[in-house]
Amino acid sequence: TPVKGVQHLISINAYPRGGLADIRRYLDEGWEYFDAIVAATQAGFELKEDKYLECLRYVLATLWGYDNNARGLAIERVCVNDVTLALEHHDFVLSQHFKTYGHYEYQAVRFSQIITKVWNPIIRPHAARKTNCERVFLSYSGKPLSDSDASRHVQKWFRRYGLVINVTTLRKVLEA
Repeated sequence: TPVKGVQHLISINAYPRGGLADIRRYLDEGWEYFDAIVAATQAGFELKEDKYLECLRYVLATLWGYDNNARGLAIERVCVNDVTLALEHHDFVLSQHFKTYGHYEYQAVRFSQIITKVWNPIIRPHAARKTNCERVFLSYSGKPLSDSDASRHVQKWFRRYGLVINVTTLRKVLEA
């Protein structure tokens, strides 16, 4: 059998074929719709569940595609205080169970300006007024996302482009 070199590993792990650049291109295309919803919200439009979920899915997808935070069962647990502390002191927070490897207890979580300047102050309050939950990502009813909800939402968002993106796939893309 031939020796599998770096180029071979990149070719089998770079999905979609354009790798992270293609994923980010799809996120760039999705920005216009997200931006339109945000603008309508700022103008006083009350978000219905379908539009809120569109925003939630897009913001979660940006965590994976722009900020390289594809870790299962962790994004759901990030709280508003974590974001505030990240902005005041660092550019990241350490989230429990945000594991890259089983032996790590904490892992860095990065926050983009989409979360700090758009999601938290403009979109999140539509669900947050129904609860006193401090989680950053809430369902439309105001409940915190359950385990693996973030992954499910991100997969659904990328599926519209014909991509099957999950945590494992994105890690392979990042490695490639």
